[in-house]
Amino acid sequence: MMKFKIPLLAGIFCLAITQFAFSQVEETFDFYTRGDYRASVPRPQSILRYDVGDFHTTYAQMEQVMNSIAAAAPDRVKIYDIGLTNEHRMQHLVAISSPENIARLDEIKANIARLADPRKTSASDAALVVQNTPAIAWMAYAIHGNESASFEAMMQVMYQLAASNEPATLDILKNVVTLMVIGTLIATAAAWNALQDRRLRTWWTWIVWAGFMGCTAAVMIPRAYSVKQFMSTGWPFVILVVVWSLTDGGRDDDRQSPAARLARLRLPSAAALSLIAAIVIVAAPRADWRGVVAYLNTRAAATAPGALSVWLDPHWNSTPYDYYRPKIAATAPLLSAGLAGRNAPAADVCLVAERFGKAPPTSPSEAWLDNHYRLVDVVPFARLELRCYTNRTASTEEEIRRSGG
Repeated sequence: MMKFKIPLLAGIFCLAITQFAFSQVEETFDFYTRGDYRASVPRPQSILRYDVGDFHTTYAQMEQVMNSIAAAAPDRVKIYDIGLTNEHRMQHLVAISSPENIARLDEIKANIARLADPRKTSASDAALVVQNTPAIAWMAYAIHGNESASFEAMMQVMYQLAASNEPATLDILKNVVTLMVIGTLIATAAAWNALQDRRLRTWWTWIVWAGFMGCTAAVMIPRAYSVKQFMSTGWPFVILVVVWSLTDGGRDDDRQSPAARLARLRLPSAAALSLIAAIVIVAAPRADWRGVVAYLNTRAAATAPGALSVWLDPHWNSTPYDYYRPKIAATAPLLSAGLAGRNAPAADVCLVAERFGKAPPTSPSEAWLDNHYRLVDVVPFARLELRCYTNRTASTEEEIRRSGG
């Protein structure tokens, strides 16, 4: 049981830490402490009217920033239009380098093309090209629409290269031509940014809340103990995924409105139900899979290889069974007469069946064993029952016992 208590306690701890982190004021990173900047080049914040990264920037806003910076620094920046996206937005390739390199971009392009085919360029000519040609840095921004960080970072990187007079940046501009491709998968970006709309975001977080509450309640169903073992081990990850939606999503502009007050109940209610589920999972009687596996391992050590099969009823209990590293892997029951005739089970079969609450009806696998094998032993465990069958005759069993097999 301790193996499952630790992840549960870790999950509750993660929830508390996450809540504490959300309540703290994050220190703002200053992008402009690396030296002098050209005053004629506008900062992205002056165009967007918010700091880069504070909000999700639309494609049109990004183009406005890009064009403004390029217009103010034509000696370092050159923009090429390279085609339309499937939503008819223009894709751009932005070249940024020193004024000297920008002035000879066509020459640099031709030199780089010469390096592409060693059959046309000798080793000595290639070495000369490498010596006299700046390196090319390819920066692909917004290739995945939901990776918003790269979409925002592009504007700050572009400003740094276009406006900074810092020695390290000037050295980069002298030795590198930076090519920034923008807008390769804007359709996804548009869909992601649409999710930031307050109304859509509110519906989305209610859906997340309802799903989380339903799944958490289902975990507490007594019959779902194998599911509980799985969920308890993944509890910290479930909480970390859900907390973002329940805290960041669904924010209402009017914090005193009835909708906003109701929305603020999502996280406390989810946390309360999670705590109740954790208590139920830990406190409820658990199936003694450790004892079952230990018993079967001992029995396997005294049985000839291949002479013992293990069946699980129901078969999805293989998750808790395999967790305790059994020596005999569970096999699927062969209930079809045709299959049983071709692939008969071993001489001895141990069936692990669920036993809690009212006595369940006889399962097909148990009925098949009752009809084709002889029940020789029943070993009870917490919430489980181990039914051992054999198709040996009594005399054969006595001979095996005498021989030590």
